[in-house]
Amino acid sequence: MDNQLIKSELIYIEPKIAGCSCVAIYFKCLPTGFGNYFSFSYMGNYIYCVNMWYENLKGIIQQKKLINLQIQLFTSDFDRAFCFVIDSRIPKEYLNNEICTTGCGGKSRAMTEALYNFASLQISNHICGCEMPEQHVELIESQDIKNSISYRCCRCHREWNKT
Repeated sequence: MDNQLIKSELIYIEPKIAGCSCVAIYFKCLPTGFGNYFSFSYMGNYIYCVNMWYENLKGIIQQKKLINLQIQLFTSDFDRAFCFVIDSRIPKEYLNNEICTTGCGGKSRAMTEALYNFASLQISNHICGCEMPEQHVELIESQDIKNSISYRCCRCHREWNKT
């Protein structure tokens, strides 16, 4: 699956929100440096936004009366869709410097690499975070007849035994 084809295209979409996280964020003014992640609704699909918080999007849409947004869309046959808001009408301070994929579920290594490469961010040799179980909740734990416990990462499919 790592050598799958990742498609990337520049499109304009109506900024319709399909869903967002529900963390109570306190801020006095926009842009906020932390907020809720969200997905756009586009042609019946969810597009997970990786570089902007919901609060900043909502504020700038209202302020500038935007009816469409330019995004860089990333899709493949095996992953959900991801995007970067790259619209020149959005001030840079409303965008995140880091990629946020919290809450988006698993993604392939190929998709992760495509997103990091587009953002010109460095990625480590092992990029999904499963080597830090306290920060990674998408592990499958299994136990065999000999009571040996093994783990499998839902994102990168790396497997290892409990030591």
